[in-house]
Amino acid sequence: MDKVIAQALGEKKPGELKDLHIEATQLPKIEGLTEDFNTLEELEILNCGLKTLDGFPSLPSVKCLLLGDNLLKGKEETETIVAKCPNVEILSLVGNRFESLDDIEPLGALESLTSLDLFNCPLTQQSDYRDKVIAMLPKLGVLDGYDRDGKEVADEEEEEEEEVEEEDDSDEEV
Repeated sequence: MDKVIAQALGEKKPGELKDLHIEATQLPKIEGLTEDFNTLEELEILNCGLKTLDGFPSLPSVKCLLLGDNLLKGKEETETIVAKCPNVEILSLVGNRFESLDDIEPLGALESLTSLDLFNCPLTQQSDYRDKVIAMLPKLGVLDGYDRDGKEVADEEEEEEEEVEEEDDSDEEV
């Protein structure tokens, strides 16, 4: 992970980075990510085989934390998220191994959490999963890409793509 972080930094210092994206690199645990990354607002560690958040530094500036398609499971991991990223607003744990509501119960302490994605976690197969999670996290506005009323919420990338397509369509009409 040290090499991956060094590549992401380039010529910058850790305290100058606003976002850090690590994808498809085998990282069973966190190494090289330190509290020096105190300006990070978005941290993405996707499809890296991450099994634990042991060693995860305190990053209170992180607002968007994307940990999808890893091997995370259990209450200890969500407790770490709450302790280390207390101001997170958007949290994606897509494709991990969270199995029960108890596993995600600690997330209720995240005062700013408005969007949570647990798609493809075993927990989502439970009956009334959606209602139970929304009851557990009353401030949550979006769960698995749908608002509290069950209406799909487009993410920023989808909205940008739609805007580009609309602009292309309007150019063709002229």
